[in-house]
Amino acid sequence: MQAFNKVILVGNIVSDPEVKYLSSGMAHVSISLALNSVRGKGAQKKEHVDYIDVAIYDKLAENVAKYRKKGDPILVDGKLAQQRWEDKATGQKRSKVGVIAWSVLFLNRGQKQDRVFNPDDTGAVPSGVSDAFPDAQLVDEGDIPF
Repeated sequence: MQAFNKVILVGNIVSDPEVKYLSSGMAHVSISLALNSVRGKGAQKKEHVDYIDVAIYDKLAENVAKYRKKGDPILVDGKLAQQRWEDKATGQKRSKVGVIAWSVLFLNRGQKQDRVFNPDDTGAVPSGVSDAFPDAQLVDEGDIPF
């Protein structure tokens, strides 16, 4: 059976990226990405943050370290990867899952977003979307022939 391993994340960089060079001479940046979300509904809503480790290599790593800093939002396209090791102090086997980045998109800080699409949405179009596509027409799903 073939596997499919792809992940896309949007979050904020937790600390300033620093380039390190591997023995091969390849650049490497290891960052933690904070992914903010809201859990629950109504009065039970609570903000939650997940932290995901991301490994970035080569020229992409150098560019992230040069142009991004703590708090900057980025989009990471990559794959999940598991690291395994033995804890030297206890002898226990350890592992963690992180992301190896294939590409990183720099996002703008502080861009106002009126609304985020959510599976619970009523289908309303966020403000500004129809302005960006003035010739677009909204189609009723009942009109789609398939």
